[in-house]
Amino acid sequence: MRDHDSESELEWSNLEEVIVVCKTHFDIGYTHRVKEFVHYIRTSMIDKAMDIMDQGKETPPEQQFAWTSPSWVMSRVLDDWEGQTPERQKRLDDYVKSGRFKFHALPFTLESDACEPEEIARGLTFASNLSRKYSMPLPTSSKMTDVPSHGGALATVLANSGVKFIHIGCNWPSGYVTTPGLFWWEGPDGSRILPAPTELPPGLIGLKSGGRGSLTLATTLSPLKVGHTKSGLLFLSPWTTPDPRLPKT
Repeated sequence: MRDHDSESELEWSNLEEVIVVCKTHFDIGYTHRVKEFVHYIRTSMIDKAMDIMDQGKETPPEQQFAWTSPSWVMSRVLDDWEGQTPERQKRLDDYVKSGRFKFHALPFTLESDACEPEEIARGLTFASNLSRKYSMPLPTSSKMTDVPSHGGALATVLANSGVKFIHIGCNWPSGYVTTPGLFWWEGPDGSRILPAPTELPPGLIGLKSGGRGSLTLATTLSPLKVGHTKSGLLFLSPWTTPDPRLPKT
């Protein structure tokens, strides 16, 4: 075994758990009109997802495919819409109740700096309505993608709504977040939420023990810089200095 392999093995020797979350990045309106997109997710896309779930029924429960979706998207899928079939509706209901289809607290990715707190709060009604419909607890996690900076009101609204965790994916042209890994993000009122920013280009992401009761977000990429204030989470963009990790053109 080579020396760097030995070091890598030693570095991860305290790894206790790897959590794999399957989620979908929806660019709603980017490639198709919303009406066309909604029809697609309600039919062929969701049917293919359920076919995959059907194929994995014989695997151990903890290894079966589960899919996390924004709550607005899942609400459109689960609506009693014209054209829905009883067979598909029953399959959907069964997979939601069994925890194979999941939805997080946020309806979709949004520009939180352009929102009043009430607008952010009203966006949580989709998850709330689905939770009531299926007699499920309210989700305590959330997800954003491709919006590289967020206002502090987002932390405040989520924290006061019982949401404890947010994963923020950053697309490749934007600045990357450098943080201690998992950290507390405080809103203007002092309430806080636990974010996990992901750097791109894609790297391996894992949680490794940093001592009793502590966790560190580990990726295959070294971090850049973060601007972290109580009023907002600011991703600093290296537009003037090329990122050496990106392929040269």
